[in-house]
Amino acid sequence: MSELLDPALPAHAIEALCGYFDQPRHLPIRSRERRWLETLNLHHLDTPVGRGRLYESGPKCAPAILLIHGWGGYTGMFAPLASHLVTCGYRVVLPDLLGHGDTSPDCVCHFGAQLTWLKRLLSEVGPCQHVIGHSLGGVLATLLHVTPSSPFRSATLLGAPQSLTHAFQHFVDQTQFPTPPDMAEKLARWYCTRHALPSFCMADHGRSFTQHALFIHGGKDHRFDSSQAHINHQSCPLPTDQKQLIIYDNLGHLGILYSAKIHHAIYTFIGHAQESEHAM
Repeated sequence: MSELLDPALPAHAIEALCGYFDQPRHLPIRSRERRWLETLNLHHLDTPVGRGRLYESGPKCAPAILLIHGWGGYTGMFAPLASHLVTCGYRVVLPDLLGHGDTSPDCVCHFGAQLTWLKRLLSEVGPCQHVIGHSLGGVLATLLHVTPSSPFRSATLLGAPQSLTHAFQHFVDQTQFPTPPDMAEKLARWYCTRHALPSFCMADHGRSFTQHALFIHGGKDHRFDSSQAHINHQSCPLPTDQKQLIIYDNLGHLGILYSAKIHHAIYTFIGHAQESEHAM
């Protein structure tokens, strides 16, 4: 693979690297989380990019929250948070990203396909008022949040990278081969063009939010440093009463999914966004 990382990358090499970036490195599904998934309502939906799976729980008439897991993750990782939100009176919608969880491993997995899948499920289950995304799921949450006529009143990003370029930087760093300093930017630019993603993905996407935004990060996150959450929060143009940054120094990239303190903080933030909407 080292020849692919030559500074003068041909187009086919960039495409090959981006294809490798798309392939999830799956985390094993924990047995207790699989048992929890079996208690939820399961739906299968066909889309132009593959057949997807999503789960639902909570009252049909309640405000709905879409939860998007990260690359290599699966819906069951949201079990503690989703259970807390349902207990608090919300409905949760939990898709497996294409190629993840129990979906077919043969599905296309790139961001363009994932957005097609997520928009399809929203048209099927109805609008969700809030979106939560973990890791690269936070980038997808942002892309949905800024879509014209977006129904979302708030977005919560858990351990999300500052941008798609930063996600590619982590990917490049993992290759452990010498690379030019702008390699991640080159890959991200090609990727955005190929999959018709907006240009704000390239830098910090915090500036793209127009509704309430919550940025949560672990101080021990070794995938995306917590400084990236600081930058997204600082660049977010929303007034201070509509955006919030929370850093938990003792938690890592996955640990933030299982913290009761974080679950309560998210519930409180979403409740504030709900109240603000009703006051308008």
